[in-house]
Amino acid sequence: MQRSLNPQHRLLLFSWPADGNLLSYTRDEADLVWSVPQLSDMIQNLAQYVGPERLDVVAHSLGTRGVVLALSRIACRPSIAPLINALVLVAADIDRDHFLDAWPKIRPLVRHTTLYASENDRALRTFHEAHGYPRLGEAGEHLSVLAGIETIDVSTAGMRRFSGHIYHLYHPAIAADIQMLLNTGKTADERPNLRRVTRESGPYWRLDPKDQ
Repeated sequence: MQRSLNPQHRLLLFSWPADGNLLSYTRDEADLVWSVPQLSDMIQNLAQYVGPERLDVVAHSLGTRGVVLALSRIACRPSIAPLINALVLVAADIDRDHFLDAWPKIRPLVRHTTLYASENDRALRTFHEAHGYPRLGEAGEHLSVLAGIETIDVSTAGMRRFSGHIYHLYHPAIAADIQMLLNTGKTADERPNLRRVTRESGPYWRLDPKDQ
């Protein structure tokens, strides 16, 4: 991801002590919650250091839950101003209804939010079954289309890896779209290979890669 960014961009990785093993995923969830205060502090410190207009946050999988919890923590402050320029949620493993509840509170902290979702994500399907509720990063019948968020359905990209969970790293068209979003700030309507789809709850975009 660092190589795909403009030369003036710098990538900072926040990671908690995850086991990286599906069988111990519940431990990862607990470790993530313990890490939320540190993540919250880091976001606020970075926003103060580089300026909100220059801070982009990309969250993947369970990391999405951590970012939402951290922003919800920040949103409890008396005064709220934007802290993040672009928030990018990829393969988000967070209860969709929990996010719907948190979104109005954290929305003022973010200037632009993009959600990438796929119905080929086997990992999210497993987490859905384990928790009993849809995950935010699922597509198909569970695709989330919300006001203030540009939802990108990347299901046409297929699996690329067995889990279908790290498509942002292994599918060139998806990686290129995230790269353009971060490097140029262009909206979904302005980026190539995205087709706008309108439904009752609002518009979303489908990835239409020329080379699958």
